[in-house]
Amino acid sequence: MSITPNMEQFFADCDSLTIQNAIDAAVSSGSRQVTIPRYNARCDRMLWRISSAIRLPDDFTLILDNCNMVMETGVYDHMFTNSNSYSELASTLEGEQKNITILGKGNVCLDGGEHNRLLEKTSGRYGMPRVWKNAMFYWRNVSGLRLENLHIQNQRWWAITHVYCRNVTIHNIN
Repeated sequence: MSITPNMEQFFADCDSLTIQNAIDAAVSSGSRQVTIPRYNARCDRMLWRISSAIRLPDDFTLILDNCNMVMETGVYDHMFTNSNSYSELASTLEGEQKNITILGKGNVCLDGGEHNRLLEKTSGRYGMPRVWKNAMFYWRNVSGLRLENLHIQNQRWWAITHVYCRNVTIHNIN
């Protein structure tokens, strides 16, 4: 059975947590794959609003099927990251994560939304976090990373940041 965040048992207060619940369930079930469709059943709309980073584990495939995802206004976070990216483990060989894939099918649009004014010149100043928190994709210590068939618009800083990563495939990114 294909796991999708449109299954009612995964519904949460926001789209980010709903998607994360589906990912956690896919890991628990052993399927290790989630498909995010165009239609968002939780909100009855053709849009997924992201308020916090979606964290992907090892050996995981996320399929974005004709979906439109946009960052919430005022958020200082990534749209996607690996699950260990913020931990001390991410700085060690033992903490390397493996085989994380995001595949777009059809017309996928990942939108940074309204800019939050976090730039190099405001980074760490005026109560703002560091500018690296504004990368749409933030990968740290991943081997076997694959990103394909995605349209990115209005990124707030760098669209894709990968630190200490190897065996990376980035293909057909617009």
